[in-house]
Amino acid sequence: MALRVTQGLMYGASVRGMNKSLADYMESNLQSSSQKKINRPSDDPTGAGRVLSYRSQLNTLSRYKSNIEQAAGWLGVADTTLAGNDGSVQAVLTSIKTLDLQGSTGTVTEESRHQVASALRGFFDTLVSLANAKYNGNYVFAGHKTDTPPYSSAL
Repeated sequence: MALRVTQGLMYGASVRGMNKSLADYMESNLQSSSQKKINRPSDDPTGAGRVLSYRSQLNTLSRYKSNIEQAAGWLGVADTTLAGNDGSVQAVLTSIKTLDLQGSTGTVTEESRHQVASALRGFFDTLVSLANAKYNGNYVFAGHKTDTPPYSSAL
């Protein structure tokens, strides 16, 4: 059985070949212009699944990083407020203890005790302001109500 090759068959084969070459050329242009190997899920279904999985993992890691930075900021403010250098709760409490020891002796005059009491009131106000420390507009030591000041001076 012999096959007859006609002009129509040869023409159709050459047109199909040129169309395939043109489609491949357009696909390579699309890949080079977008800098992506996978431009639609039908290009590589398995690869598209991996891309979506990687994007999800990157978003998760980005959230973790953001949470870590936020926690480090909160802890940094709390640490500096409680145990930093001058102006921290620890420094104020040390000063209060020193004044307390000075004022508790029997050799201190009434006027000196009033000065100590005045200084202690100032330290109390300092402690209240330190207890109302803020980070990103939220009060650090306020528990779950971070939008309201946790402490106020009742004196």
